[in-house]
Amino acid sequence: MFLSAAAADKLSDPLASALSVACHGLGFQYLAEQVQTSVRSLPGNQWMFRTTHGLDQPLRLRRELLAKDADGFFPLLVERTPVRMDLSHSGWSDIFFLGMDYPEGARVLNVSIDLAVYGRDDQTAPPITCFLRVIDQPVLRLVSVDLGAAVELSEVSEVFDYGRDYLGLLKAAVIAAGLVPPGLEGSGQPLSLLFEQMMGPGLGLELVSPRTTTCACCRAGFIRGRACSPRRAVEKSMPSPAVTWVACMPTRSARPW
Repeated sequence: MFLSAAAADKLSDPLASALSVACHGLGFQYLAEQVQTSVRSLPGNQWMFRTTHGLDQPLRLRRELLAKDADGFFPLLVERTPVRMDLSHSGWSDIFFLGMDYPEGARVLNVSIDLAVYGRDDQTAPPITCFLRVIDQPVLRLVSVDLGAAVELSEVSEVFDYGRDYLGLLKAAVIAAGLVPPGLEGSGQPLSLLFEQMMGPGLGLELVSPRTTTCACCRAGFIRGRACSPRRAVEKSMPSPAVTWVACMPTRSARPW
């Protein structure tokens, strides 16, 4: 409609603004669809799109994470992963738009590195850390230490609302990991129904990221099948191979940050 109006009449400022907003939204819509297509195409991820009801959630939290210690706290799962360093460019050329339209120009060379502060640290260590644990509330609690942001979500729709707060990257990681499968978007269901299948009634999850600005690396790890915090905390009650590695660290604090 806007293009027809621009072709029929002289392009005005209001029409140009409307075209700009429409093209901006359309571009991000294309990007979202391309990302979804890419994730859905991996055989190991297809179950997430077939899960359209909370009762169909095939993931189960490992029993080690459901056993409280003597002080009444659930174990804390700690996941550390290296950061990506790109050696081939500085312009983010491996984005979906360029990768699909001009794939030979989107080839990149990456390395995963650990970091350390010279003169302070004895050895290098993975710089990205995430903490996951069970809580006595049927909610999803997301915390970003560096952004000073925290939120408790009780509805599936809130997880898919990326613009509601500053925790969109954490939400994307939770969805890509299958804790809240993408097939549940628009279902209008409470998270308590989903968590009841995973852990039991009255329980929820808390995910803490000290550096949410680097959480995109964790999200990419979920999408590509690398086991990060939430994926390592669950087992699939499906014929496919289960993720069995788990690291439990007891905590004496009510909050791990």
